[in-house]
Amino acid sequence: MTLIYKIALILFLQPQNQTEYITKYYPVAKLCEVIYGVPTSVQLAQALAESGGGVSYIGKHSNNHFGIKYYPEAFRGDCFTDRAGGEWRKYPTVIQGYFDHAKFLIFHYKHASGKDYKYWQMLRGYGASQYWYHIGKIIEHYKLNDLDLHRN
Repeated sequence: MTLIYKIALILFLQPQNQTEYITKYYPVAKLCEVIYGVPTSVQLAQALAESGGGVSYIGKHSNNHFGIKYYPEAFRGDCFTDRAGGEWRKYPTVIQGYFDHAKFLIFHYKHASGKDYKYWQMLRGYGASQYWYHIGKIIEHYKLNDLDLHRN
């Protein structure tokens, strides 16, 4: 499934479920923003893009709503192996997944801590071509930037 197809599914086929997901995990994403500087909107949009808001096979079985791969040298926690043999970080709770995701992002994008979502939207790396641009489109569609501490 292509990234564009996944985003289309998120934006047009499950609006009620997505809204419920945003409401449920907003407090956790906000706390991660306060502690690590990752915008609330970025975390919520990535969770929607990567796991459909926790409904993907990986999200349901590993509490990994962000699609973070498992590499034993980079993560000391548990591993979940999917049906295709892919290895993913596994968390005891979704909340722990959010905190690890925020730490993961700041480790790889130190300079982006405390910046607004538009700064993140221009980043490179992490996923397919124009990944961050698409994350920005999800943020704008759901008006997730209204939830951020640093707003445009």
